[in-house]
Amino acid sequence: MNKQTKYNQNILKKNFNLLQEFKKISIYKHSSKDIILTLFKEDQEVGLEDTLETINFLKENYIASKKYFGITYISKGASISEKAREYWSKSEFIQSKTCSLAIIYSQLSQRFLVSMYLKFNKPKTPIKSFKKISDAVDWLVSEGA
Repeated sequence: MNKQTKYNQNILKKNFNLLQEFKKISIYKHSSKDIILTLFKEDQEVGLEDTLETINFLKENYIASKKYFGITYISKGASISEKAREYWSKSEFIQSKTCSLAIIYSQLSQRFLVSMYLKFNKPKTPIKSFKKISDAVDWLVSEGA
């Protein structure tokens, strides 16, 4: 585990509470802010089925009646399938409930993929990418979280 990953893991443990654990994804809520963090687990490819499982959990348990701010944390070696990316970017429910989204990348190649995602999928939600969870939280707070 590199220095940046250790730093992010410490911030995660200190400031977020686990809501739900799935095979490839873990969902956390910030302890004092209205921020949901979705963690893609190491060396896992998140597919459409994983995406739908996550969204259904959030619909039923958290965001059905209100908007939220989000962080997607892509762990080392994690990725997301093309169908899942397309669903996230086009889902009316997600677009209508997400105020702003920060994406945490663990590797330079993931940063490149995030840039391509933003360029080609063109989600309507304001999105920025970061290396540190703390920077992502600061940006989301500046957005109103």
